[in-house]
Amino acid sequence: MKLTNILLIFVILICICSCVKKTVTLKLVTEDYPPLTYAVNDSITGYGTEIVRAIQKEVKSTDKITLMNWDAAFQLALNEPNVIIFTMEKIPERDTSFYWVGPIGSNKTYFYVKPDSKLKINNLDEAKAVKHIATVDSWFSEKYLQEKGFTNLKSNYRPIDAVKLVMSGDADLAVFTDLTVKQIVKQAGFEPGALVPVFELLDTNFYIGISKQTDQNIVNKWTKAFEKIKQAGTLDKLKNEFLK
Repeated sequence: MKLTNILLIFVILICICSCVKKTVTLKLVTEDYPPLTYAVNDSITGYGTEIVRAIQKEVKSTDKITLMNWDAAFQLALNEPNVIIFTMEKIPERDTSFYWVGPIGSNKTYFYVKPDSKLKINNLDEAKAVKHIATVDSWFSEKYLQEKGFTNLKSNYRPIDAVKLVMSGDADLAVFTDLTVKQIVKQAGFEPGALVPVFELLDTNFYIGISKQTDQNIVNKWTKAFEKIKQAGTLDKLKNEFLK
């Protein structure tokens, strides 16, 4: 074979290799937060999880979804590239730390008490005056209260422990969203009506977050895929399945 032909083949091979993009492995992380994300036997499902899976189908991603403690998942997404975290409230303190896909839904956050409680909360100052408020470590609601100067928070690793603190009388209030409180109370071993709202704290949207160090092409693909499944009615279908 002539030297010129060998060189030509070599150049063609280099061009082909340079055009083949390396597949990026994404870390998809979430927490046990029904009905948005939760485990059923060996699988993970929920409203947020199935939205992510629908997006994965569009972008041809087969990366595994992992259930983690929220603080660990949040720190991973905050500090590493190629991390997808869901579901997450878009609050000012987080706004510039992530790329955002969505919103995929909305919820309201309340202070909750036992039904027989005589406690009335009309404003944040009154909530600051109670002895203890049960919160969950690194949740947006806890961060919000900390930013507002609350010093009476009892932080918990697990949401069910926040429920148990109120039920035992070791906390006066707990903070949950209207979408998730019933399932969390049930997981804690109580009837869904064991906690009732006493004061609306926040009205927010929740999203899929993408770590800031992630390639913009990946962000764009996920954003476009979300818009596509939204237009196709996937969100409405999943809301009827998981949030009714």
